[in-house]
Amino acid sequence: MVEGGVVKAADKTEFTECWKVTWKTPYIMRLAFSAGIGGLLFGYDTGVISGALLYIKEDFEAVGRNTFLQELIVSTCVLGAI
Repeated sequence: MVEGGVVKAADKTEFTECWKVTWKTPYIMRLAFSAGIGGLLFGYDTGVISGALLYIKEDFEAVGRNTFLQELIVSTCVLGAI
């Protein structure tokens, strides 16, 4: 923590107080949990889509030649995941 330009380390009481306040308001915990899970799932979906796109390019020649179709496929998959 910074007070008056001097860097002060957080002590155990500040951490304990913050932790107690967090558990008293479960809305914050649900919000943080939802944001964390959403980020993990978005990253997972991105990996799956990029892996599937390799096989889609092999099966459909038009997709392999046209980057717009590749972008459309990826966008549609991400939109479907949302």
